[in-house]
Amino acid sequence: MITIHGDIWKEFEARPESYLVIPTNVGWKADGENVMGRGLAKQAAEKFPELPGLYGSWCQKYGEEVFVHVGRRIICAPTKPLNKEHPHLSWKAFSTFKDVKKSYRQIRDLSQKGLTIVTPLLGAGNGGLRFTDAMMLVDEAKMPDNVILVLLQRKREELPSASESDELVNLDHILG
Repeated sequence: MITIHGDIWKEFEARPESYLVIPTNVGWKADGENVMGRGLAKQAAEKFPELPGLYGSWCQKYGEEVFVHVGRRIICAPTKPLNKEHPHLSWKAFSTFKDVKKSYRQIRDLSQKGLTIVTPLLGAGNGGLRFTDAMMLVDEAKMPDNVILVLLQRKREELPSASESDELVNLDHILG
């Protein structure tokens, strides 16, 4: 795996053969669309308006499996579990180690078939995982060199303090 700091969209666009990983939840709304309301998922839904509908249908049929949109070169990777009673609320969950590990395994399998994959650090943004835990999970996945991990470049004042980061973490939900 190659790790770089930068803008994930620029890195994806600079590699026309690559696929971009979008961290997601597994839920869907009454209209069948996946809830893609924050972070990279929201940006992807704005760029590709058909994506929430396609991915929502996929989630209803296949659950917590990665979804590959070949035409858009997008891989939706679930990091949050399905809320079976209220699928439309799945986006509110924290990312779990189990879901992140499963997505990384499936991403690694795709990369071993020759795909170049550009990915963010799964679970670390809106998923609520601590950066160190999220890095441990991607390191354990043993990704090959055709996987590019793009870490955000943030100004020091944009980074959460240690106490703010810890408030986002609820281990009972994450260890799932």
